[in-house]
Amino acid sequence: CAMEDLSQREAAAILGCSCRAIEGRLHRARLMLLKWWNNQG
Repeated sequence: CAMEDLSQREAAAILGCSCRAIEGRLHRARLMLLKWWNNQG
């Protein structure tokens, strides 16, 4: 994934969830990061 150089399939296997769940988690994390970044200025 984005941080650990894992594929979404590998991350899903490690976390015990579906690839779709990984996509959702990454999407929410990116939104949280963007919100944090915008509030820093």
